[in-house]
Amino acid sequence: MEALGVSTTTSELRFHVYRYESVFAAAVQTAADKIALEEEAAYREVSIRWKINSIPAMQAAPFQLDPLAAFADAWGLTAQMERFFSVGAGKDIFGDSQHIAVDASRELVAEIRSSNPRSATRSSGR
Repeated sequence: MEALGVSTTTSELRFHVYRYESVFAAAVQTAADKIALEEEAAYREVSIRWKINSIPAMQAAPFQLDPLAAFADAWGLTAQMERFFSVGAGKDIFGDSQHIAVDASRELVAEIRSSNPRSATRSSGR
């Protein structure tokens, strides 16, 4: 991983992806449940689909053989979700509660950025 300019060990990176998967699942579930409580039936159905589709997709990321690929998958899914809810085809999918999905997605983007292996420093144990 040093050839890529990454100073995080593969074990550390794998740990970050496993930890992030839990953070992601909790954030999506909390946001989707909040939307379901605030909105009408059509929006509740969409919020349930959000959970059903995105959480298992993220749960697959840690099982990549290459921890860098796992991290890239996790980041990619998070970035796609944030873009979808903020400016993409899903920008109005939750009506007046859209901000809940956008805020959760942006917080997740910030969380995974903080786990970026290129930003980590390590003096030994590579």
